[in-house]
Amino acid sequence: MEPNQIPTTERPTRSFFSMPIIIALFVLLFLLVVFMYGKIQSTTAPANLAVETNLVPEESKAIVYKADVNAEIGKERLPEGFPTNIPVETDSVEQSLKTEYPEKGMIQYSVTYTTEKTIEEVRDSYRSFFTNDDYVIYSEVANPVQIYSNKSGDDVSVVIETNEKGKTRVFVNYLDRK
Repeated sequence: MEPNQIPTTERPTRSFFSMPIIIALFVLLFLLVVFMYGKIQSTTAPANLAVETNLVPEESKAIVYKADVNAEIGKERLPEGFPTNIPVETDSVEQSLKTEYPEKGMIQYSVTYTTEKTIEEVRDSYRSFFTNDDYVIYSEVANPVQIYSNKSGDDVSVVIETNEKGKTRVFVNYLDRK
């Protein structure tokens, strides 16, 4: 204030952007953002839509073959092409699949079987196999027991758990990269 000015009690004129109006604008902006976000989410296709509606391009489809798990001879229970050196108790195979991915040049073999052996015995058996057959074990998990290995660019993973009947169930996956 300058020395010769007399103080006044007049209020300054109100600006158009007073506090209640600013708050109301922020609330409206927030509601608009929430509404638009909901609109975008409801129009976005779910991740698994391509699988459910066969929108997957022809060249990326997988070809799946099921082996006959009821075959009399154990080795015939394995999918054709499954490496014969990978240990599998063929008499108790529950599932046996071969999935080809032609556009990627890969074939995945999946075998599930049960055994009377303990989880520790099966784990030690696969560790020994991987070590003796020059596989590189690059990851192990304790619960459930999982072993991931690689040899010459091909992967073998083994998951070992107890099934609902108290037996040991073993999942063996072999990924052959051509």
